[in-house]
Amino acid sequence: MTEPREAANIGYYYGDDAYGLERAAALLGARVAGPDGEPLRVVQVFGSVRRVADAEERLSTIVEHVATASLFGGGALVVVSDVPTLQRFAGASSTLVEAMGLVAPGNALAFLAQVDARGRGPSSTDAVRKAVIAAGGEVVECRAPDQRTFVAWLVGIAAELRIAIEGPAAQELARRVGALEPGGDVDRRDLAAAAVAELRKLDLYRSDRPATIDDVRAVVTERTPSSLFRLIDAVSERRPGEAVALLERAAETVPGPVLVVRLHRRLRDLAIAADLAVAGAGPPEIAGALGIDKAKRSAEWQVGRILDQARRWTGAELAASLDGLLAVDARMKGEASISERAQRLELTLWIAERVALR
Repeated sequence: MTEPREAANIGYYYGDDAYGLERAAALLGARVAGPDGEPLRVVQVFGSVRRVADAEERLSTIVEHVATASLFGGGALVVVSDVPTLQRFAGASSTLVEAMGLVAPGNALAFLAQVDARGRGPSSTDAVRKAVIAAGGEVVECRAPDQRTFVAWLVGIAAELRIAIEGPAAQELARRVGALEPGGDVDRRDLAAAAVAELRKLDLYRSDRPATIDDVRAVVTERTPSSLFRLIDAVSERRPGEAVALLERAAETVPGPVLVVRLHRRLRDLAIAADLAVAGAGPPEIAGALGIDKAKRSAEWQVGRILDQARRWTGAELAASLDGLLAVDARMKGEASISERAQRLELTLWIAERVALR
């Protein structure tokens, strides 16, 4: 991360936290406006386009708005999202770099680059990032809070938004949006945004008192049931009795084909980790292969946990279990009339045949 110069009006924000990216852009706009100035008008430019004509239109919009000084009222905050996609078009990078030199006083320009679900960063935007640094702007990484820090982060954001919430209520809200589940089964990119949306709903519900755990239970729907993650762990650790019981609960809200995908992903990770460990790979290399952010403090713990689960299987057992899941998936998708009960039975039989220790 680079330190911004005073009154810098350009920023490049990257990372896996969708809410953090938007928040960083908003803070840039607030700094440019100043404590006594009028808020900047937000111009959102979406870079996720497929046609050359659309890309050219987006680039023209960026240049037009950053270069036009406001005669009356506040300036413009131009927020360019999905910069990596926009940069794929010929001439886009040079236009974005040129736009930095055209930002009129009172305006601001923010570039947002979110990493993918596996944590891979947008290396294609290096030219823009370096140009932002050269222009005296700021470059900031926005990391999503993990399961260990999420509640504290949520309490801090609630205070920033002036939404009073009790500690147990914040814990319950985090649990209900799926933010407290460990491991690599959770896509954390949008969890912060989901939690903030639920905070705003609570703010309307709670009236003039702090939100309680009962308020959270009344307002916030479980985004992903904890039984799903516990099911994945039970299967990975070869506890078939517990897995069948958790399957009954998870299947009430999660479709059968989705359960198959999530289970297959974890068992595939176990097989990859086991093979790499046998080949002498260390935790950093294994973390990279599994899409775990090696820079996070929890990365080594996540790898250790997966390796511990992998030791409970032989290579042949993992291969047979993965093949069995593919067969279950084929039967679910091959029979249009298969009921939810039949899907559940397919997975129960698979647990009995492939997960139970022999």
